[in-house]
Amino acid sequence: MAEYQLLKEYADLGQTLGYSGEGLQKFVSELLQQERQRRTEERNEEKENLQLQLEIEKTILAATQAASTAPPSPQVAVPKPKLPGWKRRIDSLLGG
Repeated sequence: MAEYQLLKEYADLGQTLGYSGEGLQKFVSELLQQERQRRTEERNEEKENLQLQLEIEKTILAATQAASTAPPSPQVAVPKPKLPGWKRRIDSLLGG
């Protein structure tokens, strides 16, 4: 139905521009061909965008799964400074 409506609009446009008979048919045919080409390109672009989106989502999912299943990083023990010895030295330097 949409194609019929488009055909009618193009025919009306062609007649307004002064086309008739075979010239009108050629004019309408060319416009319909261009419209079909445009729609095909839009569908192909949409498919490409969906494919890219799917690839991105797969990558995010794989990274998320890898992060959630990775073993926890080892904890490094940081030795505590010997504060009592430092405190005694500071006290002795201060005259205590």
